[in-house]
Amino acid sequence: MAAPAHAGKALVVDWQQALIYPLKDGRPVRAPIVTNNRETFTDKDIGTFRITEKVEDKRSNLYNTHGKPIRKGEKGASMRYWMRLSWTAQGFHHSALFTPSGSRHRSHGCYRLSLKEAQWLFTWAPVGTPVHVVRNVRESRFAYLLDASPKATVAHKPAPRPKPSAAGKRASAKPMVTIRPASRPSPNQAVVRIRPAEPAT
Repeated sequence: MAAPAHAGKALVVDWQQALIYPLKDGRPVRAPIVTNNRETFTDKDIGTFRITEKVEDKRSNLYNTHGKPIRKGEKGASMRYWMRLSWTAQGFHHSALFTPSGSRHRSHGCYRLSLKEAQWLFTWAPVGTPVHVVRNVRESRFAYLLDASPKATVAHKPAPRPKPSAAGKRASAKPMVTIRPASRPSPNQAVVRIRPAEPAT
C-alpha cells in the first residue's frame, strides 16, 4: 500500500506565541512561521486537526475586507491560500490584515499569514497533514522544538536614515580648502630668482 501524501509531515501551532512549526519526521524543516490568531483563547482551539481542504483563491462569507461582519452587498475578505483545519471554520490563509508587530492575537479564529508564508505553507503541506495545536509549546510534548528550530524571523524594510539638519550638514561636510593667489613681495623683501643651470661645455 502506498504511503499517504502527508507521510512524515506535520504542523505544530503554538497558540500563545502565535507560531507555526512545520515538521518532517518530527524535525523542524525551517524557522517557525509567524501568524495572527484568535483574539481570546478558547479550549476549542486546542487539539489535533488535519488539513481537509485547500483553496488557492477563497473569500470569506462572514467578514468583509476590514475584518468586520459582512453586510448585504459587501465583498468578503480575500483569504488566499486557504487551508481548513478538519471541518471547523478555522484555517490558515493570507490576510491583508496580517501584521508581525503589536499583538499577534487579533483574528476571529483563523491563522492569518503573510502572503509569502501563506504561499509556502500551501505548497508544502498537502491535504491530510496533521496539525497539532497546543496552548504553549514550552509546556507540551513538543518542547524540544524550542532548541531544535531556528529562530522565527520577520522581514522588515530598513528604516530610512534621518536627514541631517543644516547644522549637521555643516559639521559633517568636508573642510573647504581655499586657494588664494600668492602675494607680491614687498619692496623690502629680497627676491630670489632661480635660473636653470647652463649646459656644460
